[in-house]
Amino acid sequence: MSLPLLDLGSDVAFDDLLAAALSSTSIDPADAVLEGRFQSGRHLARAVAPLLDVTEADLWDALTYLPDGLLHLLDTPEGWSALVPILSADLGVKPARFTPSVH
Repeated sequence: MSLPLLDLGSDVAFDDLLAAALSSTSIDPADAVLEGRFQSGRHLARAVAPLLDVTEADLWDALTYLPDGLLHLLDTPEGWSALVPILSADLGVKPARFTPSVH
C-alpha cells in the first residue's frame, strides 16, 4: 500500500499529510479476516508444536492442508482446541490436550 503523492511545496500542512495517509488505509473486511486467520495459525503452530513434539514448520504445513470448512476454527479458542486432534492425526502423533489462554 503506498501513499498518494503530494507536492511537498512550502504550502503543505501537517493536516494535508495526515489526511493523505489516512485516506489510503481502507481495509477490505475479507482481507482482515484472512489476515486474522493467518496470524491465528502462526500463533497456534507456535503454541502447539512443542506439545506434539513436532516443528512449527511441520504443524504449519498441516494447517495449510485443512479444508476450507474448518478454517473458521482458527477464530476462537474453542476452535483451536478442536483443531489440535485433527492436526495430530494428520501428523501421525499422539494428540495433546490444549486449551489456549485468552488475555
